[in-house]
Amino acid sequence: MQTPEIPANETERLAALEASGLLFSASDPRFDRLTRLAQRLFGVDIALVSLIGENVQWFKSKQGLDVDQTERCISFCGHAIVQNSLLMVPDTHADARFADNPLVTGEPHIRFYAGVPLKLPGGFNAGTLCVINRQPMSLDPEQQQLLHDLAELVEMEISRVHLQEQLASTELTRQRLKAVIEGTNIGTWEWNVQTGETLFNARWAEMVGYTLDELHPISKDTWQRLAHPDDLSLSEQALHSHFSGEADFYDVVCRMQHKHGHWIWVHDRGRVISRSEDGSPLWMAGTHADVSDQVAARNALEQSESQYRSLVDNIPGVTYRCLNDENWTMLYMSNKVDPLSGYPVSDFINNQVRSYQSIIHPDDRHWLDQQIAEHIADKRPWLLEYRIQHRNGSVRWAQERGTPVFTPTGELAYLDGFILDITQSKNLQQEKRRQLQAFKTLSEISSFPTMDIKEQTLFALQRGADFLGLETGLLCRLDNDKSFLVRGCIAPASGPWQQGLDIDLTATLCGEVVSSNDLMAVADLTAAGLSNHPTYQLHLTRAYIGIPIRVDGRLYGVLSFSSRQAKTEAFSESEVLFLRLLGGWASASIERNYSVRALRLSEARLRGLFELSPYGIALNDYATGTFIDINSSLLASTGYTREEFLQLSYWQVTPQEYAEAEQEQLRSMEQTGRFGPYEKEYIRKDGTRYPVLLHGMVVTDANGKQLIWCYIEDISERKRIARLKDEFLSSVSHELRTPLTAINGALSLVNSGALGAMPAAATDMLSVAVKNSQRLLLLINDLLDMDKLLAGKMRFNLQWQPLLPMLETALEENQPFADQYQIGLRLAAGTSAIAVCVDAARLQQVMTNLLSNAVKFSPPGTKVRVTISAGPLGVRISVADQGPGIAEDFKVRIFEKFSQADSSDARQKGGTGLGLAITRELLHHMDGEISFDSEPGQGTVFHVDLPARADAGEY
Repeated sequence: MQTPEIPANETERLAALEASGLLFSASDPRFDRLTRLAQRLFGVDIALVSLIGENVQWFKSKQGLDVDQTERCISFCGHAIVQNSLLMVPDTHADARFADNPLVTGEPHIRFYAGVPLKLPGGFNAGTLCVINRQPMSLDPEQQQLLHDLAELVEMEISRVHLQEQLASTELTRQRLKAVIEGTNIGTWEWNVQTGETLFNARWAEMVGYTLDELHPISKDTWQRLAHPDDLSLSEQALHSHFSGEADFYDVVCRMQHKHGHWIWVHDRGRVISRSEDGSPLWMAGTHADVSDQVAARNALEQSESQYRSLVDNIPGVTYRCLNDENWTMLYMSNKVDPLSGYPVSDFINNQVRSYQSIIHPDDRHWLDQQIAEHIADKRPWLLEYRIQHRNGSVRWAQERGTPVFTPTGELAYLDGFILDITQSKNLQQEKRRQLQAFKTLSEISSFPTMDIKEQTLFALQRGADFLGLETGLLCRLDNDKSFLVRGCIAPASGPWQQGLDIDLTATLCGEVVSSNDLMAVADLTAAGLSNHPTYQLHLTRAYIGIPIRVDGRLYGVLSFSSRQAKTEAFSESEVLFLRLLGGWASASIERNYSVRALRLSEARLRGLFELSPYGIALNDYATGTFIDINSSLLASTGYTREEFLQLSYWQVTPQEYAEAEQEQLRSMEQTGRFGPYEKEYIRKDGTRYPVLLHGMVVTDANGKQLIWCYIEDISERKRIARLKDEFLSSVSHELRTPLTAINGALSLVNSGALGAMPAAATDMLSVAVKNSQRLLLLINDLLDMDKLLAGKMRFNLQWQPLLPMLETALEENQPFADQYQIGLRLAAGTSAIAVCVDAARLQQVMTNLLSNAVKFSPPGTKVRVTISAGPLGVRISVADQGPGIAEDFKVRIFEKFSQADSSDARQKGGTGLGLAITRELLHHMDGEISFDSEPGQGTVFHVDLPARADAGEY
């Protein structure tokens, strides 16, 4: 038996058969009709439409056979599809190819076979239309043609089935496309390029606000009319590129005018779907999509990206995105990497010229890789500082804040971060550390106040040299215009400098400092062009820094440091600041040394005055009253030793009854910084007392502590003499009053003419004698009143009585006296309903004293005004004159006995000098007070303050 050959196009044939859907499909009556027709037409036992699969022969239609399939290897049809023509076997027994075929030797016992290959629409042989008989036979040519015709009918049915399937698929595709178009809101168009005929769908019209009926008639002009004029050239260029084959599609984004007048953005895309016989475009089809929102979003995105890039470009740092590889390959990097590294950003993107990792300081690379690896493993951001090697060879500091970015599946995608140039910050930190070191050094220098000036200077020079890293430190005093004297020196033993050395101003840079009167700092004299200067020629000085020193406002000299080795860098700000501060310390130290010596001399002088003073002097603590220092004169009256007295406080030597007066003096110190003079008593060691007169002032010592300097005068002897004087005056007054009264009476009688007329000369003399005797009597009466007041012997009849009538009486009684001076007395009472508790006669005496003084000191033709107002005790009576006022130096003693502003007052104005002293004593006995206000040239106002109450009419 011969098995069928495999066609050359077997793979494609099987694919086409599979795509046709015929193999193993359901029975179809159209094919069954044709096989029945063939069976009857040729009078055979079996008629089949067979299909040859990969390993099987399957029967799409069968007549006279019960099985559905056989193996391909024994099939007759397998031979037929190979030869592409009718295969006829008249007698299988006589044909060696088939004689032993199982289909011949067994069921269905084939003796005759004739089959015509059946072609699929693609031209591939799918199987055969065959007729089979169990007896040998043959077909004449006419019968063979009939079999061919029937085979063509089968092929037509196969094509029809295929066409139906295509139509069904096309319809399904059309429905799907329609749903997609409607779902995506896309407008469609078709355009006959040759005729201009145009077809739009409804959505195309809706995009621009119309219906298709509103746009009728529709043509290419419809589109051109709605298109933006500025976009027409763009569309023409795109059409030309597509028509010429340069572009696969016509694709533009353009503007079209909406019915309401605004413009919408449209994505217009299409392609030629047919061409004429000469290759010219015939039909085009395409879509319109409203992309206004997308364009707006794109514009917004572009603006946002522009803003972002502008923001990134203006951020003082580098933003980046890189891969986590050995080079840190940069996918994106902002251009701020240029000032950080000195290289353009284009060098680093995808490592085009160099990698970012290559500019990291070698000493930091391994550490940095480890740190970032740990943070990536923990999925946490990092903040790290490392060094960058700049293109110019310098080293810059970078601070990187980065974070790993992972995919949804947890894979590391890339690293995002921000790099900031912190070189300046690092330098500032270094500078601050140097400044702290400078302050620490200065603190060490100034922390040994017990050293003498020479030791302090050497200590400061050594610490200064150590801080500045220089070998020599000098403090030179300017001796004259030509030389310095070295007052302090630390230097190598082999060097030329030593204490006490005289230096020519021109031989060192100290002379330059004096000339400029400012700090001078040179890190390298040779680099600064000073290699010809004598300080380099003579002393090989390479580095120098110096500053002028001023003491008490005058140039003292120069503080300088130098070295025979140049500094590698310029003197830093902290080093310059250090020298300025050290220069300030040196100036202050020298001034302090001068001051200490002057102070010691001054203290010695003051101590001598302090101890030799005939009056007591004490220094007290302001807060506690404790005695800090006292002189011998103070101790002489107390009976204490110095050690004992210094254990006491101010209050321990003051009797308790002076507490209120002391508080008044304390208030004076708080307000004015001074107190006194005022009298009180001190308690001696034996408990006895002695009178003292105190005054003093508040001072502040160098530590800010408040102290009190007290001047304490023992006035025991003064009091004794005053007492003897008062006793003498009292005795004399009593002894003189009686005969003087008789003399005054006799003179007045004679002067009045009661004893007869007197010569004119005698009359003038008698008038003078009468006036002098009256004045002497008034003086004696005042002395006796003062004596009674001081002795407490004057009686007071205190009663509540209306004030106004008493004042009116006083003015009435004193007006005749005022008339002598051409002065008017005026009373201005705010109210009459005021009562005071006084002795009416004594109040009249008070008012008489005040009114007579006001009259005597007022210019003729003026007025003395008496007013009543509210006062601190209840009521205030004010007596105001328009006189010259009271001199400042007299105000403090105006109420003292026998006090008068001028020694000529007694002669010019009259009076005893006791009036105001008596007035004050009288008021004190009536619980009242007296005060005054006076400005030179503006008159004087005396105030009498008395307790008062409303006048109820009963007393």
